[in-house]
Amino acid sequence: MKSVRLKFVARFAYGDSLSSDHRTDGDVPVYGSNGIVGTHCRANTLAPAIVVGRKGSFGKLAYSSRAAFCIDTTFFIDRRFSRTDLRWLYYALQTAGLDELSQDTGVPGLSRETAYEKALPVPAEAMQREIATFLDRKTAAIDALIAKKERLIELLQEKRQALITQAVTKGLDPNVPMKESGVPSLGRCPAHWQLKRLMHLTPSRRQIMYGIVLPGPNVAEGIPIVKSGDCVAEKLRLDRLHRTTPEIEAPFARARLEPGDIVYAIRGSIGMAAMVPPELRGANLTQDAARIAPRFGIGGRWLLYVVQSTGVWSQLQAGVVGATVKGINIRDLKRPMVPVPPQVEQNQIFRFLDGAIGGMDKARASTERSVELLREYRQALITAAVTGKIDVTKEAA
Repeated sequence: MKSVRLKFVARFAYGDSLSSDHRTDGDVPVYGSNGIVGTHCRANTLAPAIVVGRKGSFGKLAYSSRAAFCIDTTFFIDRRFSRTDLRWLYYALQTAGLDELSQDTGVPGLSRETAYEKALPVPAEAMQREIATFLDRKTAAIDALIAKKERLIELLQEKRQALITQAVTKGLDPNVPMKESGVPSLGRCPAHWQLKRLMHLTPSRRQIMYGIVLPGPNVAEGIPIVKSGDCVAEKLRLDRLHRTTPEIEAPFARARLEPGDIVYAIRGSIGMAAMVPPELRGANLTQDAARIAPRFGIGGRWLLYVVQSTGVWSQLQAGVVGATVKGINIRDLKRPMVPVPPQVEQNQIFRFLDGAIGGMDKARASTERSVELLREYRQALITAAVTGKIDVTKEAA
């Protein structure tokens, strides 16, 4: 099987400009760099077509069995631009590492000329069809299994969310007298609990706030900084965080973290939250994450569950802003109403949830790992088939 540079295998055609307000009702799928983004009345590709992300999610691949409209953040390939079997080419391109070829320093982008220099092993056309048929069958089975596992993860998350919300909103005693909270997302809560805004559960000297606006590039020896994607327990570790220089961090000293603080994602992965471990004392935040520091008399573990509850999230949703990257304003983050039990009950609630949720979190982590392994296997299978390391004729027999 000979290797051929991509420029001799296919040509990447540019998509066309088509903003959302210029689309006309129709059943033609509109593709952006990250997949289908809407519909339109006409196509600019033939069927089938391969869509290649050009800007944003550069190098990401999609396959449309129907004629489609590809917008100007994409390239596309149809039978006008390649003589190969397009289904085979779709798989072959997944081995080319196109998502590693960004040429732009601003918005990530794929250079067509750089991509053309990539080499692909190109078999005879009959073998291309055999490889495509083999991979269609194998990847469909893997994708179906991944979908089942992802659904299980969703169900575990829904159960987790419901359990947290019930415990922090209604308490653990089903016979306790209840009262109307006056907040639709909270409903009724125990009559002896107080209702307070989230900002009143933090000390006045360490109010809810975000951190460094422009943290600059990562530096080897610097101040650790927590970004929105770091606001989960498994990522909130010293060896996994980016760092900034002391000079950049110094003006934001008021946002420094202490053990027991809660970090909360307010951009990107909104709503993710985690408790700051002792090793991150003195670390800081970016503007994509907020610090919620429990005041004296407020249990940090209990408050961590509170900010993950549906009751709080529903109050925050009304303030979510941003067309592309959604975000929560600090002012809005301070305002949710929280049913606050006595400290003894706070401790009972978080201990109950620690025990009840621990098993679910382990199951979810195990399932997420199996999904990761299945995706790795899928990619390895594609690579092996495309490069001839698997005899697909024998496998099909």
